[in-house]
Amino acid sequence: MTARFRLVAGFVGLVTGCALLSGCTTGRPDRTEQAERLKAEVSVLPGVARLDVNYTNDFETGARIGLSVYVPAATEPQIMAIAQRITDITRGQFDGYQQKTEFAVGNRAEVTTGAEPDPRQVAEQVRRLRQISSALPTAEITWNGRKLDLRDAPVAAVSLAAVRTGLAGEPARVTVLTQDAGPSWEVDFPFTAEQERQLAEQLTALPVEVSFVALEKGFLSHVNVGVRDPAKAYADLATAIAALHATPAHPVHLTWHRDGEKDNGLKFAGDVYVAGCEDPRTTGGQDPGKYYTPDAIELQGRLRAEFSACR
Repeated sequence: MTARFRLVAGFVGLVTGCALLSGCTTGRPDRTEQAERLKAEVSVLPGVARLDVNYTNDFETGARIGLSVYVPAATEPQIMAIAQRITDITRGQFDGYQQKTEFAVGNRAEVTTGAEPDPRQVAEQVRRLRQISSALPTAEITWNGRKLDLRDAPVAAVSLAAVRTGLAGEPARVTVLTQDAGPSWEVDFPFTAEQERQLAEQLTALPVEVSFVALEKGFLSHVNVGVRDPAKAYADLATAIAALHATPAHPVHLTWHRDGEKDNGLKFAGDVYVAGCEDPRTTGGQDPGKYYTPDAIELQGRLRAEFSACR
């Protein structure tokens, strides 16, 4: 047996042995004491309705510390005190661990931070999130850093208006996935009502059904549309492309699919970077023959030749 083989075999044996023993860790310091302290001290703080602590440090699941703090009725001072106690206990103790703390402020709304939450920031986010959630009671809302995600939300006009009021100028990347008809949105805030109105008018005038729209720094970056009739797809998509007003400085990734098409089999679908030239991100764009019908591949090639910047 060579030295290299003995080394590999020894490592495999070590991993196999650790898989059978509960005492094998990832090499990170044991923080069981701190996890127990979190359970004991944070769970009894005013405003905490429930606390779940998920601590692991083993080969199977990795080194993780996760807290779910249920604070539906907590006041802002109580939120700050809770976040401060968590930070006091965890500060510097979980370096190298995957860390997450969730503050659930309702059945469908939560703020997510690291294991050392900033008390003032968390309290401010909770206040804003409660305002947004009260205006959109059916939506599931998560706020993680600069990302604010809404699922099962009302139509975009209603959801974006509630977000605009709640954020009050606070920067955020907002995703609105609607529960009803109408496109889902992904947009950087601040995003004014006038910007929204102009864009909505632009999208309404398109001869295709818009299902998703994304903006970056106020400019369209991605639009997903549905086409009804493959025979008219080129004319409809070419008209839509002209109406998007893409430029080399602000290209638009246009993706399309046939409305009502079932999930099985090859699809009438495709994509084009209008006024831009980037590698296709979709699996169909990378290997169209496996996913798209021959007429869809032909349409995709024609649109890319005419409207992309790739030469």
